[in-house]
Amino acid sequence: MKKNVGQIIRRYAMALYEATVESNEIEQVSSQAEGLSKIFTPEMVSFFVNPGIDVSTKKSLLQEVASASAVSASVIRFFELLLDNSRFLFVTEILKEFITMSDVRLGIARVNLIIPKMLSEGDCSAFTKALEETLKKRIIVTQVVDPALGAGCVVKIGNTLLDASLQARLQNIKESLSQGV
Repeated sequence: MKKNVGQIIRRYAMALYEATVESNEIEQVSSQAEGLSKIFTPEMVSFFVNPGIDVSTKKSLLQEVASASAVSASVIRFFELLLDNSRFLFVTEILKEFITMSDVRLGIARVNLIIPKMLSEGDCSAFTKALEETLKKRIIVTQVVDPALGAGCVVKIGNTLLDASLQARLQNIKESLSQGV
């Protein structure tokens, strides 16, 4: 079943992606999808998948969420399609997959910067600018604070990990000393 779930998620994400490319709304819908993936908490999703609640009630609530979030009509239709096909359980995963697809098209790289303390706005801007020049992409940085690092940082870009933290360097020294090198 899990293999099938992945196929379902990719299929619906691709449908949304193709529809937004065709209607030239990909950038707009991608930014909306980011916010919506946070709005659809497990509790909210459980409401939409509850078989005891009428579909018209669910669609009415979707309209309210959409109007409060200024969501485009194509996204509302997509959500209604998920409801009609009993696929709303996968909405957050579908939105995340759609964002990944649209990031490739839009030339965006999402970076998780794990650091011992938050960077100032100027330092974060300088880091972002340096990465944009290096990667030739628009960079979206998310700072994650982990005081256990001590110093340095860990940079995650997609599946690539660069660990330049004090914690990693100390671990490398410890391993070298234990091997007698």
